[in-house]
Amino acid sequence: MPTNRFQFSDDIVLKNGNVGINSADPQATLDVRGTIKADNLTVSGVATFTAYEGFLRTDYNIDESISITDGSALSGEIIVGTGVTVTNNATDYAGQGQIESLKVYNTFTPPVGGTEERPTKAKPGQLYYNQDFKTIEFFDGNNWRQVDNTTQRGRGVFGGGNINPFSTSLVDYVNISSLGNALNFGDLTESRRWVASCSSVTRGLWGAGQTPATPGGVVTIDYVTIASEGNAQDFGDLFSGGYGVSACSSSTRALFGGGNTISPRINIIDYVEISTIGNALDFGDLNSSRRYPATCSSTTRGFWAGGNPGGFGNAEISVVIISSKGDSTIF
Repeated sequence: MPTNRFQFSDDIVLKNGNVGINSADPQATLDVRGTIKADNLTVSGVATFTAYEGFLRTDYNIDESISITDGSALSGEIIVGTGVTVTNNATDYAGQGQIESLKVYNTFTPPVGGTEERPTKAKPGQLYYNQDFKTIEFFDGNNWRQVDNTTQRGRGVFGGGNINPFSTSLVDYVNISSLGNALNFGDLTESRRWVASCSSVTRGLWGAGQTPATPGGVVTIDYVTIASEGNAQDFGDLFSGGYGVSACSSSTRALFGGGNTISPRINIIDYVEISTIGNALDFGDLNSSRRYPATCSSTTRGFWAGGNPGGFGNAEISVVIISSKGDSTIF
């Protein structure tokens, strides 16, 4: 038996021989404002519905009896011809269906919330805007992953290093999408080895390192624009300096941590805003002093792992939130 489903209220108006559902002034024998649902609908004359819930095609003229197996198969104005039967066999009355193609001409807003408010029953491919990370995420079936919304040139840049008799200032580059030997990009502001490097999508930075004249390490930070070639320019100075420092970065901020001077190891973390120039500021401290730790980062967190605290190596992994400041924690 058909079930009446009123979208806004249960008000039924009888006026001038017409029946209105959710219509204060019915303009036809039956004037329904909202969604009509029925298990079976037989029309003896020509009937016009302003909407049938769902997506597929609009302004659909039904001229023969049909059976609808998906309750979200039609939309727009549906015209049922004389003597035609429309049978709804759908079991899902929530109006959910699959869409093969959807064009959005203005804006499309996915669900929005923090990390703790992510949908608990997400389907693979579902989009979500994470207000904590300020980025679009998608569900891959197991985890939420960030959408890479940066434009990258696909270029790798290498600078400095240890070479006979001591160090080099050369900067080379390769185009990552191709094969072949590196080409000359330019030179650092001075020759140095054991230099820390990181980048955004537009700038490459080198900081710290050791030169023949400064065995205890330097505080210099150089930078280049990755899309061009040419010699590096002076960015500013590190807060601590040394050699054996390791760096990581987000799309906007570079961090330099650990290292060695003439005698003690360093646990200081410095930071700079990559799009500017100027001296580094104190970010915080690593959990322990060490040189040559390995570093890596995501768009939000930076990691220092291992390194030499003096004597044997260190198995510790330290982590920081790049957008904030403070001491690292044990990962």
